[in-house]
Amino acid sequence: MDDIIKNDPANIPAYTVRGSIHSKMKSWDLAKEDYDSILQLDSNNTIAHFNLYEIEFMQKKYADARPGFVSLEHDLIWGDLASYKVFLCDLFGGHEEVAQGELATFDKTADEPSYYYANAAWFLFRQRPDDARPWLDSAAGIYAPEKASLYTSSLEELGYLPLPRK
Repeated sequence: MDDIIKNDPANIPAYTVRGSIHSKMKSWDLAKEDYDSILQLDSNNTIAHFNLYEIEFMQKKYADARPGFVSLEHDLIWGDLASYKVFLCDLFGGHEEVAQGELATFDKTADEPSYYYANAAWFLFRQRPDDARPWLDSAAGIYAPEKASLYTSSLEELGYLPLPRK
């Protein structure tokens, strides 16, 4: 990716891939630089914005990540995932009552992935993996693995997934 970016400093996909690699390596500053570079090229790049908020989330800076995810809740593509991330920020950030209200909202819109994954996260947070399992199994039967991974990656990063064998 370094060579691609060196030869084509406006290559947004290369910055995205390299930022993702840096994030996986927990090289937060380098990942942030890549996403900031994308935003210099395209200030409306939703993926770069989302990934910057995700960096904060993965560092457990939930209060810092939350406003960014809130700003994407009405986005047609990222809205459901952003709402789920807001829920996780509240749940893991010590605002369980707020998270419980958000969970009730997801329960009213059972046609989105957040419905399944938020319910699973609620039980995982409460150390009840057997109650989380049906939610995860249902979601796995409905959503493609690529989509599911967007929702499960946070739970994996926090150590809740994979679930222990029965």
